[in-house]
Amino acid sequence: WRMTIEAWVKGPEPSGNAAVVSRFADGAGMGIVWSRPGGVLPAGLVGTARGVVLAGLDEPIEWDAWHHVAMTYDGDDATLFVDGRAVARGSGGDLVVGDAPVYIGAEPNDRGDPVSMFSGMIDEVRVSSSVRYAEGFEPDRVHETDADTLLLLHFDRPYHGAHPDDSGRGHHGWTVGRVRIVREDLD
Repeated sequence: WRMTIEAWVKGPEPSGNAAVVSRFADGAGMGIVWSRPGGVLPAGLVGTARGVVLAGLDEPIEWDAWHHVAMTYDGDDATLFVDGRAVARGSGGDLVVGDAPVYIGAEPNDRGDPVSMFSGMIDEVRVSSSVRYAEGFEPDRVHETDADTLLLLHFDRPYHGAHPDDSGRGHHGWTVGRVRIVREDLD
């Protein structure tokens, strides 16, 4: 398994658990969280055959500002990037994949229900079947699709409550809860 999960995120200083993009439940899957107990802000989680790999930022970032967060996994090493800079690494083993759904702005519990709700803004979510970043990079403000793109949500144009997947794979998302689309200057 090789994978990259990435998104643009803007949120307040966390006061509890909150997930950005997650398919991590019961020790299986992968995700990016905005906060976890113990001061890990933000972090990437990967459930592996040897246990959970955590790659987390131990120092605070500028809250209420836009940040690009990306989590890569190459089959052994997980790397968390914040604003194009590798900030944390962790090693594990083979990815353990569960049946949990993918949530944007939450993570699934062991029954697949959304928990750890994120309070803030999320934009340009892309999940890829490759390791897109091995070293520092300049994050693109708008992600493009290619053969490795599994999911691409721009969140620019909802369609009857759904969010079109621009990967071409038809993994459209839909809104659950109190979610709204707002226009904001990102510079």
